[in-house]
Amino acid sequence: MLYRQKTGPIEVRVRPIYSRKHSAPQTGLYIWEYEIQVENQSTVPLQLMNRYWKVRNANGEEEKISGAGVIGLRPIIQPGQIFQYTSYTRLNTPRGEMLGHYEMKGATEETFFVRIPKFTLAYPVQLIHTFGPQNDGPKPTSI
Repeated sequence: MLYRQKTGPIEVRVRPIYSRKHSAPQTGLYIWEYEIQVENQSTVPLQLMNRYWKVRNANGEEEKISGAGVIGLRPIIQPGQIFQYTSYTRLNTPRGEMLGHYEMKGATEETFFVRIPKFTLAYPVQLIHTFGPQNDGPKPTSI
């Protein structure tokens, strides 16, 4: 699923992806990668200075994360360009959500905040079909 949020001339798009390879549900470790695109639709270069995240698990426990830039960078995004990166988060429950914002700097050194859309982190449920006792059609069951 793709989540979008526009703040002024900046559009942020997020696609969370559950990482089966790095997760261990049997021990309560659930890892999600998320792909982010930050598009500068303005007429001036903008620099992504800082990030602020809230990560909530299914129990309502919240972790706050902040820091300089993203993935070790403070990218300057030119007009009409998209900056894209991938990062990850971990939870101890099979469901949660993330939301946050970026602090951006414009050409005149003013700073402003750009919202990141709230997005859901949900362990994928696989459905199988079984047939009822009188052949009354498939019954979905989660495994």
